[in-house]
Amino acid sequence: FKAKGTAARGARLKHAEAAAYARKAGDYKSWSERREALFDGSVFAGKKAVEFGLADGLYDDLVVSLKERFGPDIRICELKTRQGFFERLQALQVSMAATQVASYASAARAELARQL
Repeated sequence: FKAKGTAARGARLKHAEAAAYARKAGDYKSWSERREALFDGSVFAGKKAVEFGLADGLYDDLVVSLKERFGPDIRICELKTRQGFFERLQALQVSMAATQVASYASAARAELARQL
């Protein structure tokens, strides 16, 4: 794993920065461990992964990023799985709550109109 990761990312890997980051969190590494700090099992995501050379960049908008990379004629098809029982139940709860809030707001407006 280490050899493949190092071969693929090469000089982009920033082991020293990762070791310094770990040191701030109280994880003091030996000299030999610092040279392979990115392969100690720690998980880095987002900006830290980019900073340490584990990822190439962050994508704010995937469609825009794909069009920049592959051209404006690219066709993108989003594949989604079918909602499960709990997801459908949650959506039903949200819609019922919104309906109830609208009902309360309507009743409150009617009550205010009567009082004025």
